[in-house]
Amino acid sequence: MLLILYLLIGLIISVYLSVWIIGKDRELGYTFLVVLSAGYIVFANILTPRLIRLDFSIEQLTIVTGSLIWPFIAQLADMINEIYGKRKTMYAFFFAYLINLLFVLFVLMADQATPIWTDEEEIFWQAYFKPSGRILLASTISFIVCTFVDVYIFSYLKEKFRAVEENSGIGQLSCLGAFRSVLSDFLNMLCDGFMFSVIAFAFVLPLDALYQLIVGSVLFKVTMSVIDTPLFILFRIKIRNMKREK
Repeated sequence: MLLILYLLIGLIISVYLSVWIIGKDRELGYTFLVVLSAGYIVFANILTPRLIRLDFSIEQLTIVTGSLIWPFIAQLADMINEIYGKRKTMYAFFFAYLINLLFVLFVLMADQATPIWTDEEEIFWQAYFKPSGRILLASTISFIVCTFVDVYIFSYLKEKFRAVEENSGIGQLSCLGAFRSVLSDFLNMLCDGFMFSVIAFAFVLPLDALYQLIVGSVLFKVTMSVIDTPLFILFRIKIRNMKREK
């Protein structure tokens, strides 16, 4: 499926660019990862108002388009946490969300200006961007709660196995890295898929549509959090000789 291919290409590009930049300049690497995080969060919120249906032959999943990007964000949280530690990961996403807040502020600013295009074009613009306030609230609450869970579980497991990993081969390194990435991302995506859908679309969508959205979001996000694990393993192997902060 082209959709999955595009997602994997995006992840591969972000992983390889991150490894290359971190290897060249550690501080610049952190800046780059913060910028990526901000970009993905803004992109996800821009795409969120569009509901889509994914056909996986055995099941049709209803999700918001922004959900396509959310596994990228969980992957970035793991990558930042692996190198820069828990505190800097929380700072990174705090900065990223400030940028998202600025985007919403600019949308509200633009809404105050008098449009000069057709009424039909203005109706479309209003219909697409007007939900941004509620979507921002939903994404902010779900992000704070679910990312907190992700970051702390990942950090706990990283520190628990730090001594073992320092003297392990690539096989054991890969297994331990995959374990903390899958577990933390699984819980993040499970939490976010449910919480965001309920806050953003409760009393907006009919109950059956909301149920389908929750199920679709959770299944898709959890599945993608597992599919992208080999790329985190690749990242972990590539940076195995770099300093890792707590």
